[in-house]
Amino acid sequence: MNQNLAAWFKYLRQEAKSYEEANWLRTESLSRYNAQRIDLNKRKEKLFRRKDVTEWGLSSDQLRPAMESLNNAEAAFSLMLPNASKQVNYLGEESAFFTTQCYKETRRVTMINYTMAREHFIDMGEQVHKHIYDINLAWGQFLDFYSDLNNARKEHEDSFVERQAIGEELPEPDERPLMNEDLIDEYRSDDVSNKDFFNAFDDGFNDLALT
Repeated sequence: MNQNLAAWFKYLRQEAKSYEEANWLRTESLSRYNAQRIDLNKRKEKLFRRKDVTEWGLSSDQLRPAMESLNNAEAAFSLMLPNASKQVNYLGEESAFFTTQCYKETRRVTMINYTMAREHFIDMGEQVHKHIYDINLAWGQFLDFYSDLNNARKEHEDSFVERQAIGEELPEPDERPLMNEDLIDEYRSDDVSNKDFFNAFDDGFNDLALT
């Protein structure tokens, strides 16, 4: 299980970091585009209320169409600040590119992971199925051997119990005190006199000293 599950999801966790980076690029690009677009629209609204086409940043050949659009906000906004509008449009295209690429890459990798995961877990399922089958077989053999239906085993166990006298009452030991004759002292003081005891150590040196 550790090899088939932990390793697989470890790979997916590492892959998720790439998703986070790609999503961060998409989010930052979209935020930058929205901020620039809102600021540009505010500037164009101010210019439209002033009605001064010389502030719109247009070339001389665009002044006449600008004068004709003073009462048409949509047409006027399309003419105002062409350089700033071009920059905002570029940011919009960049944001759209990142969004599209994130979607395509996520869809592509998800389909690859699905195919790989299906094959991976099919192999894992076969291994787990075989392992469970082996366990069930082992427990079945255990039950068959130790159940009461196994007469050969029962006869062998009954014979062993009978031979070893297992469960039978053992005879009680003799209640007489234990007598160990090896510990009995056979020495009697009346058999050996004190004189004989000291004579045993007489080596004759005392007689030599007297002479």
